[in-house]
Amino acid sequence: MSIFTTKTEKPEQTTKQRLVKNSLLLISAEAISKLTALLIQIIAARYLGSKGYGMFSYAFVGTGVLLNFVDHGFRVYTTREISNDFTRAKSILKNIIFLKKIITTISIVIISTAYTIIPLDSKDLQVIFLISIAMIVDGYSEINLGVFRAFEKMKEVSILMISQRALFFITGGLGILFLDFGIVEFSSAFLLTTTLFFLISRKMVSSLLDKEIFQQKSLNWRSVLENSMPICLVIFFSYIYFRLDVAFLFFLHGKAQAGFYTASFKIIESLTLLIAGIRASLFPVISKDTFHDSRQLSRISRELYRVLLLICVPISIGIIFISEYLVEVLYGSGYGPTSSIIKIMGASFFLIALNEFSIFLLLAVKKTQIAIQITLLAAIFNFTLNWVLIPSWGTFGAAISFAFTQVFIFSIAYMKLKKNLGIVFP
Repeated sequence: MSIFTTKTEKPEQTTKQRLVKNSLLLISAEAISKLTALLIQIIAARYLGSKGYGMFSYAFVGTGVLLNFVDHGFRVYTTREISNDFTRAKSILKNIIFLKKIITTISIVIISTAYTIIPLDSKDLQVIFLISIAMIVDGYSEINLGVFRAFEKMKEVSILMISQRALFFITGGLGILFLDFGIVEFSSAFLLTTTLFFLISRKMVSSLLDKEIFQQKSLNWRSVLENSMPICLVIFFSYIYFRLDVAFLFFLHGKAQAGFYTASFKIIESLTLLIAGIRASLFPVISKDTFHDSRQLSRISRELYRVLLLICVPISIGIIFISEYLVEVLYGSGYGPTSSIIKIMGASFFLIALNEFSIFLLLAVKKTQIAIQITLLAAIFNFTLNWVLIPSWGTFGAAISFAFTQVFIFSIAYMKLKKNLGIVFP
């Protein structure tokens, strides 16, 4: 179906058809790619041990705090702005890449300086170096995915998502199983995967934009920076309350505790990302078609809210009851402490899905300042709880902080959506 509405199509019907089609595509792709990713994480946790897996997990957090929020922020901005005006696609992408190069250079300097001060052994530094380069490369791929989402090319997005996980499973997962990979080799496989994925996605984006016949509008990079940075701030604060606990555990309680906690978090994260396909398909639709129509926005939002509740509440209950069995099957007896962490996180799983939807809804309708307020308060709240609880309670304290942060976000987001958008969820 064309992304443009013809004269004979009813706008409401066209929006619903696109939403259903895109949701099914993305949910299917998310299911395959995230289950594959979870399988890779399970293999890594089992065969690298809690210390090796903990080091691998920390490397993502330690470098991601400087890189992830920019990359995902740029992707969201790219999707939102291009979906509003296709004629600016090439100009937006050109300026985003220019800004990405500058920020990447600054990030490399900061990371290099930081790890000359922090005492780590040579193997740990190798892992951090490999993961840092991989995440820099992956950031460019995220921007490419943002372009496809803007054009609602969800088939291409699905293919790219699945192929990326498949590549890493072949190079990294099978490497651990059959070639006895250690943590350094596994990190090298991740770098190889991200590089190949970037080359594939760049080729596909170039092919897509070359086919467009729109007259391109020029766009100043300063304008792109000014409008994209607020979104990056939202992602940055979200990253803090989702990931900072791993850094606390790594430095205060060691690699093993970070590994136990990450093993729990990966299960919750994988389930959350499976549900995210619904939200991702809705984002360009709201950005383009509904943010100026309060009735349509409210109707679509309420329906999705109901769907998320129907899906996620039973999952939350199920996680609580099967946590011990789940850990035993996935990770083995060596990860016993993980089951209690999953219980606590699982209880808040449905709130995670609702909160993520609320934040992305605000970004889609350009209420970015409200999203910044919510995520900033959540980051401060989570940091404070982690600072108080983790030194004494370790992984249990981190899980409690995580769950209470989701309750905190839900309370604020509910009030903000009602006050600023007039959306009252059932």
